[in-house]
This record gives sequence, structure tokens and C-alpha cells, in this order.
Amino acid sequence: MSVQAYDPLADQRTPEGPQFDVFLAGTVFLDIVFTGLPAMPAAGTEIWAEGMGSCPGGIANLAIATSRLGLRTSLAAAFGDDDYGDFCWRTLAEQEAVDLSRSRRFEQWHSPVTVSMAVDRDRSMVTHGHAAPMSASEMIGSPPRSRAVIVALSAEEPLGVPGASSWAELAHRDGALIFADVGWDPSGAWSPALLEQLSACHAFMPNAVEATAYTGTDNPRDALYAIADRVPLAVVTDGANGAMAIDSITGEEAYVPAPRVTALDPTGAGDVFGAGFVLGTLCRWPLADRLAFAGLCAALAVQQFGGSLAAPGWGTSPTGGTRCGRRPATAARTPTRWPAGTPSSTGWCPRFPWARCAGPPPPSPGTPTWRWPPWSQGRHQGTPPRTNHAQAPRPPPRERTPVPTSPKAPSRLACPPRRSDTMIASTREVRTRNTRGAGTRAVLAAGVVALAAAACAPGSSAPPVASSAQPSASAVRTDAAALGDVTLTIWDQEVRGGQAAQMKQLNAAFEAKYPNITIKRVSRSFDDLNTTLRLALSGNEPPDVVQANNGRPQMGAFVKAGHLRPLDAYAEAYGWKKRYSQSVLQYVSYSADGKVFGQGNIYGLPQVGEVVGILYNAAKLSELGLRPPKTWEEFEAALAKAKAAGEVPLQLGNLDKWPGVHVFGTVQGRHVPADQITTLGFGRKGASWTTPENTRAAEQIVGWVDKGYFNKGFNGQGYDASWQAFGKGEGVFLIGGSWLIADLEKVMGKDLGFVLPPGTGSAPGPVATGGTGLPFAITAKSPHPDAAAAYIDFITNADAMKVLTANGLLPIADTEQQKVKQGPQQDMFTAFGTAAEENGLVPYLDYATPTFADTLGAALQDLLAKKSAPQDFLATLEKDYKTFVESNG
Repeated sequence: MSVQAYDPLADQRTPEGPQFDVFLAGTVFLDIVFTGLPAMPAAGTEIWAEGMGSCPGGIANLAIATSRLGLRTSLAAAFGDDDYGDFCWRTLAEQEAVDLSRSRRFEQWHSPVTVSMAVDRDRSMVTHGHAAPMSASEMIGSPPRSRAVIVALSAEEPLGVPGASSWAELAHRDGALIFADVGWDPSGAWSPALLEQLSACHAFMPNAVEATAYTGTDNPRDALYAIADRVPLAVVTDGANGAMAIDSITGEEAYVPAPRVTALDPTGAGDVFGAGFVLGTLCRWPLADRLAFAGLCAALAVQQFGGSLAAPGWGTSPTGGTRCGRRPATAARTPTRWPAGTPSSTGWCPRFPWARCAGPPPPSPGTPTWRWPPWSQGRHQGTPPRTNHAQAPRPPPRERTPVPTSPKAPSRLACPPRRSDTMIASTREVRTRNTRGAGTRAVLAAGVVALAAAACAPGSSAPPVASSAQPSASAVRTDAAALGDVTLTIWDQEVRGGQAAQMKQLNAAFEAKYPNITIKRVSRSFDDLNTTLRLALSGNEPPDVVQANNGRPQMGAFVKAGHLRPLDAYAEAYGWKKRYSQSVLQYVSYSADGKVFGQGNIYGLPQVGEVVGILYNAAKLSELGLRPPKTWEEFEAALAKAKAAGEVPLQLGNLDKWPGVHVFGTVQGRHVPADQITTLGFGRKGASWTTPENTRAAEQIVGWVDKGYFNKGFNGQGYDASWQAFGKGEGVFLIGGSWLIADLEKVMGKDLGFVLPPGTGSAPGPVATGGTGLPFAITAKSPHPDAAAAYIDFITNADAMKVLTANGLLPIADTEQQKVKQGPQQDMFTAFGTAAEENGLVPYLDYATPTFADTLGAALQDLLAKKSAPQDFLATLEKDYKTFVESNG
């Protein structure tokens, strides 16, 4: 396998990072392309073609396009055992550096074939093939860790189906962003129901025809706005008219015309555009630069025949730099010096200092090189038209200066202007989109900006980093009614029954008390919030208040980067240190540099307490002649008896990896002293994972696997599916958090019970994983910190604790003052109070290091699958822990 000449993500790579940048699945075709045909052959005639080429096609077009741009690409596809399959496999694996570890060869299965005939810049195709012997999900199993996956929406393998997870959604839960496109609908139905799948996606990239058809709109821009209401990153490509996009996370909106080139074959141009755009997104470039780079890649591709043969790649320039250009069809993957005359052989392209492209084509006298989509002609000279979606007045149109071009310039590719060419008007406009609510389309910047802005410097348009200096308590304003009209954007993960209900109730009460403050709430699942929050906080317009995981990978990293505001002045003004005990505040405290966890400034306030315990089905225990376990030995005996009776002793869904951490933490607490677990959990020096006590814990949980105590397929079952199955009677016990009680009590009633993990004969005291729910923090760039602090104070005050209790949750403050009915909720309150009073709460293990959540989750999944031994499992954890504590000072 050849080595890339240039790695655009080199600065992001770490030993613990994802194995691949892009993961794909689909059908690979052998494409046979005939070129130079004077016309299509008439019936009964034969026509000779001037040229012919063969290459892998279908999903291979996209895999090759991403790989040639330096993205580490993995592909899952079926390959026949015929010569066509051999050719496609060798080309992808050996020449194009595409990983095929998730692909399969099938005997007696004919490789799909497409014959493409290019006539007068258009093409016709004939295809033959059969369904693959195995579905993509069966081939893939557990997808490899990747930064992004690219999928096509379809009714056959839909995304977002309750109780079922596609391979793309599994990859998303492991941190991958889902980029989606959609194909042509031959039925002409263009059902908008297909777009419901976008709830699982990060980005959607249809062409203009697809976008307008599926959204039922009249033009691409209206379609873009409709898509932006469904997905964080919306892109619509419009062929020669260019592309437009809205990024609701960074707050950008952009339109970039397409370079003017002579298009010979559009095969695979959409794939090449998508590859370039995904690369730009992973590199965190400004939105307009992503569109411009993707358009440049597509423009290079359409000037050649052959789909994947025409995909541009990186080469080595004569001056030692790198450049983007088309590789000859026969070129190997090794760095190459481009021959004269190729699209990348003349002139530096100033937008991308590492890219080479030709100058603009010679125009007719007085002809500008920019051009707007046909639907905008005669309506606007300054900005593309806005629809009635806009909430703010549009800036007055301004005259555009036609772009002068040199008649001596080589006629290949329109190149963006240089900064020094002050007489050249921009061919791009960028607007910042108000992201506070999907329906708001306020235009914050309608003027054009210089097209030559550096693509590798996404911070060029970002505001200065917010200061971390704290105001004094006397400087903050606590009278929220006197703050004027304010809109607060709140990101939370309170999406389940009782959690969502209390959030809705408290938000309504806050707005009623302070009618001058409007709340724009964005509610995301825990996994989606983790995936999108980092990018949102580094953008130009982050939310005002966010829920951030207490651990180092999130809150610690955000504190270090200056993304969160220290709240000590507000804590003094509002009396939060009296409301919360120090044992709680340690979970939201960091030193200003983010290195020390559990001490320093306060960066957030939680609403709820959490404790991981043992949920049980009281009816099943009674049938088995058992009682709730009071010792660890009784618990193990109950598991054995349940297994012997044909029951599922212990329900677990570990597809998302973190649920297994709660099970291991519970077992660990029976073997390892609480102070050692606390040291490990907070990532402090003075402990070790490779101790006899931790070894016994790992051996015990593996023993449970050997004895069949877990449900079948637990490593492939989702967390929600697991606790829902428990609620339906599948399992005697479930090791889970107190946050599940409100939902489970609704379906199980008095049959639901909850106890702390019991102690052993030698260590009877309670030790349980727990602490706080996700705290609410104020972002450093929020323009409304006083209003944000008032909001946090409101949702954590004494009245809010009563609302939490009424919704079946465990309030973090005033817990002992709440009155609850006898049953699971009372069990939960008693358990949390006991653990807190006896200092039995130990932190979540994934708090330990910035990478520990991934390290522990993956290693534990392998341990439970019997792919690693307990000693190997602990050695993996020790390496991550030791590396961090030794480097953290």
C-alpha cells in the first residue's frame, strides 16, 4: 500500500485517535468507459470509440476521491471472485490506499458492471449486477472508529429507526460525523419522509434537483433553508452555478460559484465534491473555503473522463510544496511531479497556498468571471436573493465590479484572486447565520469578503478568544428583569421522560418570571451533545449555556481552551457554595489551566445527583424465592439461581461502550478501596490500574461472561434497548443509574426496586459510582453571562429541586428535605443519601484522562468479548493513565 505524500489531518492525529478518517459502505462496480463517440449507435450498428478506460466505480468513486485527498479511508463492500472483482480489489487496496478490512470476497458471485458511453459531454450507461450475498451491516459488524462516515439515505436501510441501529449510527455513537446524500428517485415520488432520517446526520449534501424535489421548494436557496432546519450542516450543489451551505454550528452561511472549466465528463463529480467538502470540515476550515476547495476538486475532475480515474490527488511540486491536481489514470499512489499541461502544473493558487491551478480563461471583452445562478438574474446585484425566511432587513444591494482578466492567462481553470490584486472584486459572499432557532435567518454580514482568505486558518474570521478573568461578586448583575431583552440559547441533553419534563417546566417558569428573556432550547442526546459541543464552543457564536460532561475530555478540555467562564463570582453573589456541599462542587471544579480536576474554580452547576446501583425486578425475585441482596455474596448467589431458572440474570446493552463501564465500576468497588478508585477516576498521581485488586475485579466480570449471566449479544445491544427490555421483564437485575428510575417506574410500577451495590464481608461499607449529573456551564463567548447565571440559579434553586423530585429525579441539593412516596424513588433517595453521608461515592472512571472514555470503553468491550485477558485490559488502562498523569504535572 502506497504512502500519502501529504496528510491534511497530521496535526490532529494521536495514537488514541480514530483509525480512519472516513468509513464507507456500498456497491463497487467495474466501470468501463468509452470516450470520443460521435453519436450513440443506432439499432443494428457498431461504432468505434476513440478511447476506453476501466476503473472501480460506484462507491469506489467516493472512496478513491477521499483517499487521494489524504483521508485515511476504509470501505466495506462485496467483491466477486471473478477477474473483475480481482481488478477492483487490487486497484483500491494496492494503488489507491483504501482499507478493505471490512470488505468480503464471495465465491460464485458476479461483480456488478457498468458500461458508460460519453457523447457530446453527456453520458449514457448500461448496468448489470445482482444483490450482494450479505448486507452491509452483516459485513461490517462493529464499524472501525472513524472521524466521518458518508451514507446515502434510502428506504431500504433507513437511519433513525427506534430499536434498530444501522452501521452508520453505530459509527456515530463512536464519534463519527454522518455526512449524507441522496440518489435520484426514478419513481418521481420524492417523498419528504426520507428526510426524517436526517435527525441522525451531521450534514446533508444533495444536488439542487434532489434538494428542491424532496423539500417541495421552488429554488435551491429555499431548499437549503428547509434542509438547514433539519440538519446542522446543509449543503446544496448546483452544478455549474456553484454551491451554497449553512453551518448552524459555526454560524456561517456561504455561496461560492463554480470555477469556469470545460467539462468533459461529470461522472463522479458529486463524489469528488463531497470528498473535498468532508476534508474541509474535518480540517475545520471556514465554510466558504470548504465550498471553494470542494468546487476546485470537482472542477479538476470534470475535465477528464472516467469517474474515479479523474479524482484529484496530492502531488509534490517542483518547489517542494504540495499541490492539488489530477493524477494520470495509470499513475501509482506515490508522490509524482506533474507533467506540463495538466490542470495543476501552472501558477500557485492563492486561496490554497499548497494547491496548484491554472489561471482564469480569457473572457470576451467586458465579461466578468463571476456569475450567479439563473434564478437570481435580474433580482439582485449584490447578494443572492433571500426568501421570506429572513427575520432581519437585508443590506442594500451594492454594485459589483466586473473582474478583469488577463488575455494572456492560460485557458484552464478560473483561479481565485490574489490579495494584492486590489482591483479584483470577490467572487464569494459569506453571511453569518443566527443559530438561535432554526427559523431565524438574520443576515449579520451580507458584504462580500476576499476570496483569497487562507483556507488553513479557520480562526481568521473568529472573534478574539474570550478572557477567562472573573468579575467580582459586586460587578455581576443578579436582577435578571433589569437586563433588557435577551435571547439565551441553551444546549442540554435532558431528552428522556422525567428529564425532559422538568426542563420544559422550569424553562416555562423562568420565561414567565422574566418575560424579557427568551429561551432557545436545543435538546440533544448525550452522544450527540458530546459529538457536537466541542465544535460549537470553538465557533463564532456558541450557545450561552451548555451541559458539559464533568470529565477531562469535555469540561477539562473546554476549561483549558478558555471556552467556559469561571463562575466563582456568581457563586458568591447567589450563595451557591451554601447550596452545594464541597463534595458536590469538586465534580465541577478545575484549575484555570484545566490540569487539576476536583480543585480550583467552579465551572458549572448540576441539577441532579447520580448514583449507579442495582435495579431489580421484585416480582422475579419473589418467584425465585429471593430478596434484594444485602451483601455482595447474596447478589452473586442470586445471579446463579436466576441463571439456573432460565432467566436472564443481568441485563446489559454495551454497544455504546460506556454502560459496561458502570458494570465494571460496580464490581471494582467490591475489590478496590474507595480512595484508590477516586485517585484513578480524577486522574491524579498515586494509584495504579495493574494491582491485584483491579485484577480480581476484571477476572470476576469475565467470570460472569463465562457463566452466561449477561443477556445474549450484550456487546451489540444499545443502551436504550437494554433498559427498555428490562422494563418489559427481560432480566432479573440491571446495573444502572438513578436516572433510569423515572422511566422504568412508569412501566414496572411496584415491581421496580433499587439498592446500592452491597458490600462484601470484608468491606461492608457502601461504595458506588456516582456524583452529579451533567452540569450547566456558561460559555466564555456568551454575550449574556449575567442572564445565563440567573438561568442556572433558577433551575438549581430550592423550588427547582421540588420540580425535579416531582418528575422522579434525584435533586442534588436539599435532597433530605424532599417528600417522596414509598417505592423506587424513595429507594433512590435513600441510596444516594447513604452513599453521600458515608463518603461512599466514587467518580465515574471515564473522568480520568482526556482519552480515557475511549480507552476504557473499547478495552472493556474487548475484555467482555474475550478478545483480551484481564492483565492486557488493565495494562491498556495503565498506559493511558500513566501517560497522562506524568505529563500533566
